[in-house]
Amino acid sequence: MNRFLVFFIVLFICQNLHALQKPVKVNIDVTQAQNLKLSEIASETNVITLPSTVIQNHVYIKKVLVTEQSVLVSYRNEKDTVHATSVYHFDHSGRFLGQIGIKRAMLDVFYNSEEQTIGLAYSNKISFYNLEGNFVKSLPAFAKKHLFYQGKIWGTDWTFNGTYWKYTLSSLDPQKNEVTQVHEFEDPIKEIIGIRPDFSINKDGLYVSYRLDHKIYKVGNKVKAVFDLKFKTRDRPRDRYLGPYQFVLGRWLFYGYKWRNKYGALVYDTNTGQSRNLQTQPNEHIFSFVEDDLVGDGYVEPKPLNQANRFYFIKDTKSISSHKIKRQTIDSTATLIIATSK
Repeated sequence: MNRFLVFFIVLFICQNLHALQKPVKVNIDVTQAQNLKLSEIASETNVITLPSTVIQNHVYIKKVLVTEQSVLVSYRNEKDTVHATSVYHFDHSGRFLGQIGIKRAMLDVFYNSEEQTIGLAYSNKISFYNLEGNFVKSLPAFAKKHLFYQGKIWGTDWTFNGTYWKYTLSSLDPQKNEVTQVHEFEDPIKEIIGIRPDFSINKDGLYVSYRLDHKIYKVGNKVKAVFDLKFKTRDRPRDRYLGPYQFVLGRWLFYGYKWRNKYGALVYDTNTGQSRNLQTQPNEHIFSFVEDDLVGDGYVEPKPLNQANRFYFIKDTKSISSHKIKRQTIDSTATLIIATSK
């Protein structure tokens, strides 16, 4: 055989080998519960106390975004029925810098790291503000949930066709204002309840979970399933119902689910192939799985940030070790902890 032909055949196989790889199957026994300490998944933590004059008991934190100098917190009041109403702006020491946007029902918020603007997504448009709170521009809405990654705004949208829900993953180029549909997904269960897919950024790419088929997808040249969660038939969970996050950070897969009116979470180590099946523990937060042995007492609920390898959780300031926070910032009802995954 011609050696040049052999070369091109080998090159073709190498280029397509990744696409041919099947998703990693991870078996879960929901009847077996293990424990997981924060020190096992986090290499370091940064404690940011949020002043009680801003974050009060009636304010519910919906989402946190972190930049090199800022912490952006979207929130809603308990009396509100909307997802979020505005954004608080802090520096990394917890000093309040102002409010961004007007008090209005938002679908989502995200940060454009290239333009250094924060996008507030409404039902009909996306309004962009700079970190000083000044309006910059607006773009037509194309999704309900968003994330900025590698120069593009990624979004998931879901529509009901009268029989079942259909989900689309799209990307928007802010410079050209062009929307490209990247992936389409149909609800395999064909129920009338729609859900919110989960995004996460890892060091090797963008991940999405539709929370309906027990799979985690990686977004590349193609969108393909990279993890396939396997449950016993009698124990198949219902991920759609208000479960905890599903994301990939560092070497960890965090997969939240609901089973028999109880909530659980799988934490899978992609380096070793070992997994832990966690169950909720008593705490001020509903999905508290990981034992806090780094910052204070109790259990915490990890949530993905808008940066690779980083996650956050919220704690009651009273439950934090005194040496972890500054005395002058002790007047706080909520403390934000930014963690870097191992």
